[in-house]
Amino acid sequence: MSDALLDTSLFLDYLAGRPEAYVVMQQLLDGSLRGAVSALTLLELGLVEGVPAEALGAMERVLERLEVVPVDGAAARQAAAWLRRVAPEERGKELPFALLAASAHTRQETIITRTPERYERFGVPTRSY
Repeated sequence: MSDALLDTSLFLDYLAGRPEAYVVMQQLLDGSLRGAVSALTLLELGLVEGVPAEALGAMERVLERLEVVPVDGAAARQAAAWLRRVAPEERGKELPFALLAASAHTRQETIITRTPERYERFGVPTRSY
């Protein structure tokens, strides 16, 4: 088990050169933070275009150290329960956040993110950087 589930924003901010994201990445590399990444986050990162090869390589070194968390049945059911309380027209944009929150919830982990407000409606603990 890890200390935290890492949101896609952390990796995007790292690729964009945000110093706050570098601090978290260094903690992952030196072992002071044990992180996990959702399969959903890997999908989202695989769709990012225009990133220099050097930055992608550095990010891959971090990703190799992380546990990959599948979106399992328990997380899917929990996300669906939360999304039923969301207006139908908002469900599509909230879906990835609900799935990540549900994975963190079922694993009893904190989500590390730049945008904790995206997870507030799901009642999952977050840590901003």
